[in-house]
Amino acid sequence: MIKTVIAMALSLLCSWALALELNQADVSELQNLKGVGPKTAEQIVAARKSQRFNDWGDFQARVKGIGPGKASALSKQGLTVGGKPYSPAQAQKAATAKSK
Repeated sequence: MIKTVIAMALSLLCSWALALELNQADVSELQNLKGVGPKTAEQIVAARKSQRFNDWGDFQARVKGIGPGKASALSKQGLTVGGKPYSPAQAQKAATAKSK
């Protein structure tokens, strides 16, 4: 029982430590993510300077080259937007609302 509780606590701690919030990450932190090079990291930071990213749909709409596949891969590495992992349905809803 105690081993289970300790394992769960460590698991939560590790997942929290791996999380990287898009609206707070700097260029070097972003470049540590697989699939994000110097150019993309700079684009993300530049887009964020004008306004924070509201959600994954906003992120995909404002940064060239970030589609559903890339967003999913980044989320699996611990990237969050507004503290939330990528959700295809939520991102699609946000993108549809912005296009109206």
